Amino acid sequence: MLADKGDGFVRFALLGTIPETLSRVLRKMDEEELIQTDGPAIRLLDKESLRQLASGEMRL
Repeated sequence: MLADKGDGFVRFALLGTIPETLSRVLRKMDEEELIQTDGPAIRLLDKESLRQLASGEMRL
């Protein structure tokens, strides 16, 4: 579940994901400066690149 609190961060709770896989993907996205993580919050820094990633136009 994603929840936008209106402060530029997205809070999330993901059920049924493998923690190691999720951690690896989030770390890579952070390294590529697509997102910024802060505990359980994620700030979306490059929404266009994230859209391209989601559509398969771009890979990490």
